[in-house]
Amino acid sequence: VIFAIGKSVFGVELDSSPAPAKSKADDLPIVDFDYMKQFMKEVFLSYGVSPDRAETCSEVLIEADKRGIDSHGLGRLKPIYCDRM
Repeated sequence: VIFAIGKSVFGVELDSSPAPAKSKADDLPIVDFDYMKQFMKEVFLSYGVSPDRAETCSEVLIEADKRGIDSHGLGRLKPIYCDRM
């Protein structure tokens, strides 16, 4: 129905064939949040951060990732935190 409306209203013919299948190389890995949080905590600890602060920092970063705010999550670990310690 949508394709017919698009053609009649806008004079555009839309291709209704299915999208090509993605290759395995296009798939992104899925990493568990708990694993990422533990990784970040271990990085902070390796830089000499106290266990309490390492827990707090990793918790804040992982919560940003969980909320979909990628610019303030794991992506900040190296360029913002590690590079400035």
